[in-house]
Amino acid sequence: MEFRGNGIEIHYDFSGPEQADVVTLSHALMADGRMWDQQLKSLESFRVLRYDLRGHGQSGCSGAPYDFNLLADDLRALWDHLKIDCTHFVGASLGGMIGLEVATTTPERIVSLTLCGTRGNGASSNRTDSRDERIEVLQSQGVSALVDSVLSDWFSDRFRKKSSDAVKLATEMIEGTSVDGVIGCTKAIEAQDHLPLIPSIKLPCLIAAGEEDLTTPIKEAFDLHVGIDGSDMVVIPKTRHLANVEAADVFNDVLLTFLKQYS
Repeated sequence: MEFRGNGIEIHYDFSGPEQADVVTLSHALMADGRMWDQQLKSLESFRVLRYDLRGHGQSGCSGAPYDFNLLADDLRALWDHLKIDCTHFVGASLGGMIGLEVATTTPERIVSLTLCGTRGNGASSNRTDSRDERIEVLQSQGVSALVDSVLSDWFSDRFRKKSSDAVKLATEMIEGTSVDGVIGCTKAIEAQDHLPLIPSIKLPCLIAAGEEDLTTPIKEAFDLHVGIDGSDMVVIPKTRHLANVEAADVFNDVLLTFLKQYS
């Protein structure tokens, strides 16, 4: 489905029992809403909203740079259109950063907050140089030139060798991202600094980290855990950045257990 809000066309899928509690799923950089395919069965008792971020998947794009106020406003416009006053929020990486923006500006719209492979400060990351290099590659060669490096960030070598269907879908998502979308969101990440604000978050919060995540090392997830009073933290064994895909069964059990506490 498509909705025009905040100046762009936003592609989304909204499914599940109409009277059920809503769970919003927000994806990682260079992915799209299909990143959450393996969570849908486990979340069948909820009403699930998936959407493509600005410049990703089938959503519209605008020129770079972006910031997290803009990206959060995209989502809030979609919530308003769908008459969603309050929702569980599950975000991965970039999607989790959008969750931090909403949680620190309009917390009344979130029931619970799940952050997967998420950091609180993009500028402090040891990935800044590689982001700049990727932007140069994007501008000269396009998104297809980044497929191998992004897949390596997302999944362990052993998973990529045995899971051809998941790798095929991941490749399609990467190649479906616009150059402006990647650059715009990357600039938002580099300027991100939610760490001073996270002590203000009083929501139920689950932080999930991939044991072998090189993009968002466990320490950065732990910084969020320490900063958000009362938060839970779970490390998903033998996974990199997209633990919800690489270890879907384990991730789903953890997520569902958490959500049911607050539904």
